[in-house]
Amino acid sequence: MASTAASPRQGTQWNVNSAYTKTFVSPATLHDRPEVLETVFDYDTTDLFSFMLFAQKLKVSGNVEYSHAEHDARNHMHTTSGSPTGTGAGVATLVTLTTGTGDHLATGTLSAPYLRQQGMAYTTSGPVRFYVTAVVKTVDNAHTVTIKPTNASIDLGTLAIAGTKLVFFASAAGDGTGMTDPTSRLPVTQSNYIQTFKRMKKSDGRQAATETYWKDPKTGTMLYVNSIFTDGEKEIRDEMNWAFLFGEKSTLADPSDSTKTAYFTGGLDWYAEQQGYTEAYTSGAMGIADLENVIQNLKYEKAPAKQLILCGVTAGLDIDRVIKAYNDNTGIDFSQMGIGSVSGRVVDFGIDGFRHGNYTFMKKSLDGLNEQGISNAGSGSTTVKWPKVAYVLPWGSAVDAGGKQVERVAVRFMQNVQEGSRYMQAWTRGKEQTNTDAHEFNHQAEAGFQVFMARQINKLYA
Repeated sequence: MASTAASPRQGTQWNVNSAYTKTFVSPATLHDRPEVLETVFDYDTTDLFSFMLFAQKLKVSGNVEYSHAEHDARNHMHTTSGSPTGTGAGVATLVTLTTGTGDHLATGTLSAPYLRQQGMAYTTSGPVRFYVTAVVKTVDNAHTVTIKPTNASIDLGTLAIAGTKLVFFASAAGDGTGMTDPTSRLPVTQSNYIQTFKRMKKSDGRQAATETYWKDPKTGTMLYVNSIFTDGEKEIRDEMNWAFLFGEKSTLADPSDSTKTAYFTGGLDWYAEQQGYTEAYTSGAMGIADLENVIQNLKYEKAPAKQLILCGVTAGLDIDRVIKAYNDNTGIDFSQMGIGSVSGRVVDFGIDGFRHGNYTFMKKSLDGLNEQGISNAGSGSTTVKWPKVAYVLPWGSAVDAGGKQVERVAVRFMQNVQEGSRYMQAWTRGKEQTNTDAHEFNHQAEAGFQVFMARQINKLYA
């Protein structure tokens, strides 16, 4: 029997858009609201990029290579080369200094040391104090300095052999004499690259209809997004996370077009290995001495009082056990901590923060260090050590060599007026563009990692 239903008029297409009152989430909502991410992603988002984003540690860069200037340590350790000239008790001796880039200016004439300066020679027989009576800076990286022991009974010329370390710490001048020789510090320039991350997800047919939806906790509105779009968002965040952790600053000709250059940003581990301190500990047997080695390094580098610990699961548990054992032998007396206030407790059974050696440490787990398939943490391998790594790094802001406030740890990203922020962009190409029953979900990010005063980083590893 033929249908009696009226057929659509010629030229009319079925259109059900007006039947929907759904509010589809914008990419920016996914990027900037952690409470939404928790309800969208099927895995937790404890990644380094998201942490930096929500901590508001994002800064614009105007170039692919971004840089900052920082001063090296104020007090340098100088090294003697060759044999000294002049021996005998109380005799002034001439030594040659091998200086490095941190304490030797281009001309050399504005470098330390200077006439009438006090110093200390660390000889095999112990420290010997001296006074500078003459300096010649005509030869770069080979300044000569004449030093006289303040103790007339010491033969400094015999003790100051090649390789002896010298430091200069103060000056003394006679009444009515002129000023000291001029000196200056040379700023050290550090740089890293913006890396371009790209990720595409493609759905065919019915996959394009699969949605993730949830209720917006702020407005109560039901929000929707394509499930495969959230997959792309999670995957590019993971790529950025691992680049910010494991990346090495480098360049490479793009394999798809050799005329283009691919830039790789240096990550946290690269900064730590290049400039920081590496402290080994025994897995499962970390002791308070291991943490105190870190504290000594922090003091040596004049690190700020607030420190952040980013760690893998094994290292995090080791630190928890150390602090619990150090503070509690029979049970923590919470009544003596924070005066009974939960918010005031810095040391807790599930330790998120603690204080020791005049430093405050806040600890955060980074699941990128535990990710199966990246660190092989789930394989039981004894050779893969990322879950056993903890990075201790400075937090907050500081003043660079140019007198500007800079973040000690930050994500640098590109932006312009036309497209706005490029720390994360997303766009969709539907069947109207592809002309097939397929949708493309694209993500692109242009961002890099940056650490100011990276020599203050400590890497604990087992």
